[in-house]
Amino acid sequence: HETWGRIDILVNNAGVAVHTPTEDITLEYWKSVVDINLNAVFLCSREAIRYMKKQGGGRIINMGGSDGYNGKPRRAHGVSSKMGLVGLTRALANEVAQFGVTVNMVVPGTIDTKRPHPEWYPGVENGFAARMTRVAMGRQGLSQEVANACVFLASDLATYTTGQELFV
Repeated sequence: HETWGRIDILVNNAGVAVHTPTEDITLEYWKSVVDINLNAVFLCSREAIRYMKKQGGGRIINMGGSDGYNGKPRRAHGVSSKMGLVGLTRALANEVAQFGVTVNMVVPGTIDTKRPHPEWYPGVENGFAARMTRVAMGRQGLSQEVANACVFLASDLATYTTGQELFV
């Protein structure tokens, strides 16, 4: 805001959670995952909304996680925080729509992000191979394809789209 005089778009793109059996998740680790996946989104959104309301509009795009929709095992911390993000997205969307601010979520599926695949985590047997059998496109998505969804939601093509989850 100091540099450009306004905030038009906020993309909350952060997330963390290593596959961990629930009984091994410490309260400290649980809190750190919730802090990154949910609390940081709330704090950044709260600050951006203050400016967006005054300027008459803006776009907030939250990055969700597809594991939450099927309750992926060994991810109670990540799943819970990302599903909390669904509620936050919907609540904010309804709260700020009257000010011309839209709030949506992009939910990436299996995307080639160059980070370790699930089978590289201890205790996850055939994780990546099994997951790929459920991908309709028969391949991993590309980071650019996720970015394209964000560009759409940030554009004037999505001025009436709010409170939605766009699965990529």
